[in-house]
Amino acid sequence: MTCEYVGSRRLVLIDGPYVKFGVGGAFKVAPIFDDEALKLFENNRDEYLRCQITKLLENSLNQRIATQLLKQRQTDVQCAASRLN
Repeated sequence: MTCEYVGSRRLVLIDGPYVKFGVGGAFKVAPIFDDEALKLFENNRDEYLRCQITKLLENSLNQRIATQLLKQRQTDVQCAASRLN
């Protein structure tokens, strides 16, 4: 998706096994069961917590990147619209 954005300056939403995009911004998600995390939770709580913290940090980074791409896209659209007026 990043390559698509860099090449064409647009974001593309692609269905995956756990996320399906619909019309007008609608989407459906299916949960992902993490058997490895469950095993860690049952056997090694410290390692389980480290794993969860890593996942939260990764999710936070992904959210920041998505936010910046959206802001950049909105700015690009506003600049293009102002050139037309």
